Amino acid sequence: MQPKNTIIIFMNNQKEADKQVREILQQELQNRAGQDIVFITEENQHAGSSSEHRAAAILKEIEEKNLLPPVPQEDEVYTEEEAEKIKKRLEDLGYL
Repeated sequence: MQPKNTIIIFMNNQKEADKQVREILQQELQNRAGQDIVFITEENQHAGSSSEHRAAAILKEIEEKNLLPPVPQEDEVYTEEEAEKIKKRLEDLGYL
């Protein structure tokens, strides 16, 4: 028996007509292949944003659906004390 695959479908918004398309696709794909279907919707609020912002919003939604592991958060490079020393040094040199 083959493992189940997940099909991811990107949709632009959540208008009523799009919801109907979503339901039809979900039913058809599950009937034909028995595959899990995940719909990722790019909300209209992101439509005018930069490409980087739109891609980040889509990746976040994929992470929230546990289809992709989240990127580990970066650790602080400097301690608060070190950052203050660097800031003071830059001020003393006239950069800040």
